[in-house]
Amino acid sequence: MSAEESEQQLFTRHLFRTACTCPTKLYYKANPVTYPEQRNIWPFIAHIRYNKRQLRLLLQRLYPEGTAVESRAYHDAAEETRRRLKQNRVVLFNSTFLHELFAVRIPVLEKEGRRVRVYNLQSKVFDPDRHSLSDRNGRIHSRWRKYLRDFSFQLFVIQQQFPEWRLEGYLVMPDKRGTAAVDNLDQMLAAGEPVERDGLSNLLAFVPAMEQIEALWEGKEPLFEKGNAPLGMESLSFEEVVRQSARWYADGDKIVTPLGGKCANCEYRVDSDKLRKGEKSGFEECWQHILENRDGEAHIFDLIGAGNGQLIEDRVFLQQEISLNDKVTPREIAESEGRITDLHRRILQVAKARGEPVPREIVKPPLFRELEKWQYPLHFLDFEAGSFAVPLRAGRNPYHQVVFQYSCHTLHADGSLVHHQWVHPGRGGYAHYQLVSELKKIPGFREGTIIHYSGFERSALRRILAEFKEESEQHTEYSELINWLETIVYDRYSRPLMADMGRLLKNYYYNEQMEDSLSIKDILVTVMKVSPAVQKRFSTPYHSSNFKNIVWWQCEDGRLRDPYEMIRERQEHAIGRGTEAMVAYGQLRTGENGAEKRGQLIDGLLSYCELDTLAMVMIYLHWEALLREQQTE
Repeated sequence: MSAEESEQQLFTRHLFRTACTCPTKLYYKANPVTYPEQRNIWPFIAHIRYNKRQLRLLLQRLYPEGTAVESRAYHDAAEETRRRLKQNRVVLFNSTFLHELFAVRIPVLEKEGRRVRVYNLQSKVFDPDRHSLSDRNGRIHSRWRKYLRDFSFQLFVIQQQFPEWRLEGYLVMPDKRGTAAVDNLDQMLAAGEPVERDGLSNLLAFVPAMEQIEALWEGKEPLFEKGNAPLGMESLSFEEVVRQSARWYADGDKIVTPLGGKCANCEYRVDSDKLRKGEKSGFEECWQHILENRDGEAHIFDLIGAGNGQLIEDRVFLQQEISLNDKVTPREIAESEGRITDLHRRILQVAKARGEPVPREIVKPPLFRELEKWQYPLHFLDFEAGSFAVPLRAGRNPYHQVVFQYSCHTLHADGSLVHHQWVHPGRGGYAHYQLVSELKKIPGFREGTIIHYSGFERSALRRILAEFKEESEQHTEYSELINWLETIVYDRYSRPLMADMGRLLKNYYYNEQMEDSLSIKDILVTVMKVSPAVQKRFSTPYHSSNFKNIVWWQCEDGRLRDPYEMIRERQEHAIGRGTEAMVAYGQLRTGENGAEKRGQLIDGLLSYCELDTLAMVMIYLHWEALLREQQTE
């Protein structure tokens, strides 16, 4: 067996977590070529890794005497770790431990004789004033269970290799009360620039965890998630569970795990049309004996809103099997005066799955009444923002939100459309100051109506206003921006009106193409399919600083193309989700890329954000056409 193959057989804390949540997935993880994971989860993983990398740099700065284990391969790193641990007193970064087929890495380990402190780093924020690892009954709090379970595996492996050590385990997490002492701390850490140690220590909470870990070791706390333990496993000791799980993984055994609501977010639920040749859906394999190879039919997990728990208890798993006898009919939903609820949308989904007729469109009167209040020019506004474990601004807490980009399409009464945009390059000046300064430059921004797709843009501007007021003594240049912002976000009875298109859509609009998501990325193509107005305007080439001669309304083989998929095809580093935008901005800030890659990231951010506001324009043009039709009836 090669060194690479040997390392693939190693059993890590991530695999142990999998074993305790869904042992079946160990089989899929052992066969990644055959069973791919959803690509949608990759940006979330990348963002978590980015935050952990920043926190690791922060934690290691608190131990200036520490030295890093340089080897990356597990076996080489473990040997290097063993050599260095022969010292009586040592602080190691990235220490690695191997015991049989078990492998763990530790960001910081502090050894003094036989007393060893082990620090497990997590990106979830901890508030010492409100949080505790145990609940009021003395049991491990559900909020921290998965982290403590991971840590218990790591310390178990270390204890097996060094039984003579007296271990002390600490969960290390961003401290909600902590504040950064300097601006751009993330960049300083990444560049290795000097930072005063006193300005770092309050950003991390060191939480003793041995009491909870020993409870896991001794079987006083369950290892498996409720209902997930394979037959006979709940009676095994901690060590027996670890060894059995590792054998399942190494031997390629597929363990049957009870199915249920937990499967809704399975990372192995991959659409069949996204699978490449030779790939399989792990989710479909798990469910095939229950669904009897009816995996192409609509699952209850695809229903919007709550209510699946009772269906699962009743052993109903497909939308086609749901009875609508005691529910309001699609026609009654269309004719009712009230808003469209999640329950209504679920009923419409089920009716479609059962082959029953549903209205082509439902437009409730309040939508038209609100549209009639909008005044030109219409400014369709979208922000991109990120929250990072290491604060970017002095005086701010971990995960302080930073708005780093905007796109604004301005639609005038004559039908002309103008696009404005800005993105912070990652370095140079404070993003919020530049953001508001750039918004002020948009012609007529304080006139007409500002339209956004959720409450985020308004709430973000209010937070920025509060921040500017707090910092106004140190930054006198904020005074003009403060006055301008107050007229935008607080004066409800004069221009500009701020309107939430997402709220209107959720409460008052439906079309037969819609399913379980009200995200603008999913709504856009459904509106394009039913809107002659959108088809007419966007069947001709569209031009902007980001797009040249692109035709947004394209139908191929009877299928309307998704604009968000189109930009992924056009750009190597395309961005299609907010989390991807956060990751891209983090990369811009820490200077990890050359000029060419930075340019590609900025292009990706600008294109993505522009399409979001253009999508709002398309939805509005369709609604406007419906309103005109109603007015002429």
